[in-house]
Amino acid sequence: QAAKLGTRDAELWLQIRPSAEQILKDVNAAGVEIAILSNAPSRLDDLIDDAPWAHLYQTKFVSGTLKLVKPHPEIYLHVEEALGKTPNELCFIDDREANLVFPTERGWHTHLFQSDDDTRSWLVGLGVLDGS
Repeated sequence: QAAKLGTRDAELWLQIRPSAEQILKDVNAAGVEIAILSNAPSRLDDLIDDAPWAHLYQTKFVSGTLKLVKPHPEIYLHVEEALGKTPNELCFIDDREANLVFPTERGWHTHLFQSDDDTRSWLVGLGVLDGS
């Protein structure tokens, strides 16, 4: 029963808003690498590659699999190393302010998620997306 509930929970998390999916499509079309950093259980890691939007990201980092969680610094350092990026090359969006503290201090471009429109504006401001 627990395995069934875990799978169902993960399936629900894989459903995203159409406006969020459009942002992923637009960022992907702009040629910008997309990585997912989630504090999800490992069961989500097992299912995420089957999501309808899975073709839009290149890399994923799932806490349940990594045994590292946001906001602990180790997970962000792991992401930097795995992606081979310097802090100023990374843009990070999260809905929890606590998860933005370390990457901001480290030099990542960070954004506290409020809405998809707000996020799109932030990405336009960074030059990731075209504002037209």
